[in-house]
Amino acid sequence: MTRVIAVSNQAGGVGKTTTSINVAGALANRGQDVLLIDADPQGTATEGTGFRDRYDKKIPSLFQVMVDPTRTNEINEVILDHAEFDVIPANKAMDALKDVLISQVANSEMRLRLALAEVNHEYDFIIIDCPPDLSQILDNALIAAQNVLIPVEPTRRSIRAIQKMTEEIEYLTNSFPEQVEQIEVLGIIVNAIESTKNNDTEEMLDFFNDAPYAVFHIPDRVAIRRAWNNGVSIFQHEDPAKTEDAREAYDEIAAMLERQQAEVTA
Repeated sequence: MTRVIAVSNQAGGVGKTTTSINVAGALANRGQDVLLIDADPQGTATEGTGFRDRYDKKIPSLFQVMVDPTRTNEINEVILDHAEFDVIPANKAMDALKDVLISQVANSEMRLRLALAEVNHEYDFIIIDCPPDLSQILDNALIAAQNVLIPVEPTRRSIRAIQKMTEEIEYLTNSFPEQVEQIEVLGIIVNAIESTKNNDTEEMLDFFNDAPYAVFHIPDRVAIRRAWNNGVSIFQHEDPAKTEDAREAYDEIAAMLERQQAEVTA
């Protein structure tokens, strides 16, 4: 059984894409078969997995798969091989995807879910890197996944971001009761935690630790950014800078996801 997980926060610059790539890398490093989907029109995960050249080409992409219900089976044609996991990259055509989906009434929030049902390969996990906004693309990802990881930074603006995400989840659950039984927040990923924490950071970490979700702390490491520049996760990146604690943090998230998957399939 494939577990689909959306990595989402409507705020930008919170480490959403690095979370997606490194959680996918952690799962793959543990022997899981993983597909990473870049559902963000900005294509940051596409660049961070080494497929920047695909972004600008006029080629079949997730855009065609989602806007045309007769082409959902073409999702298999846009899956690319990566050193760690498979990838569905974004494409510049996706800039128009939000507007097109809004104009299409019939099942517009279900397009990604319908497409994933056509994937020929049975992955253990599918990770969806979502756009940093509340949109039809995000709704598609949440409905397709019904499991969410929320990346945040240890700042006060993250409180409102989590509130807005939970409001969107409640809206989708109430609006599509036949398609959505429950959209579950699996955990909060607190990114860019510096070694020396100031009082504000400590206060925010205490706040997150009181949340009714699993909370994971990711240290601020230059090696994470260098791995992104090299198109791989921290698990495939060799760096003279410190990497062990970052790998351990992402591995802890992957272990949690495996445990939950085992419970679901038991």
